Amino acid sequence: MDIINGDVVGSLSDVLLADMQPGEEAIGVRLRPGAFTALYGVPADELTDVRVPLADVVRARPLRDAARDADRPDPLAAVAMATADINALAKESGYSARHLRRRVLTASGHSPRKLARIGRMQALLAAGRGESWARTAVQFGYYDEAHMINDVRALADATPQMLLAERAAAPADST
Repeated sequence: MDIINGDVVGSLSDVLLADMQPGEEAIGVRLRPGAFTALYGVPADELTDVRVPLADVVRARPLRDAARDADRPDPLAAVAMATADINALAKESGYSARHLRRRVLTASGHSPRKLARIGRMQALLAAGRGESWARTAVQFGYYDEAHMINDVRALADATPQMLLAERAAAPADST
């Protein structure tokens, strides 16, 4: 979830492209899964695919104050994002698959499986191509290169190669 220009942007179930004009600025904060719910007590799944003024959702207060007073985010959201086996996570956590799903949905706005897919894609993109796309795909738990490309395209509407090329072409942040 994000807070952008005073609006809360809930977790997205589909790709959203921002149409920004030259010279236009946006200021925002990207929150880890579970952080918005911990900060403001609003279940993330109530804000999925929604952009609304933050003041319409919660009592407006400085983010630092909210963070100081907040509970810690639900650790299951972070674990679900980093796991390859959701069924094993359910067993290890002692929760039923249904309860785990509800808990992660409330914290992040995504199901545990989708959150795990997003986490895998982020890890893949952070690591880069490596020796070959085929080896990288297997390293990150995809069946093969085609599976990796299709999964990343379904999540980000672009191939890993395109995403890495965009990141390489982006100007370095000078701040």
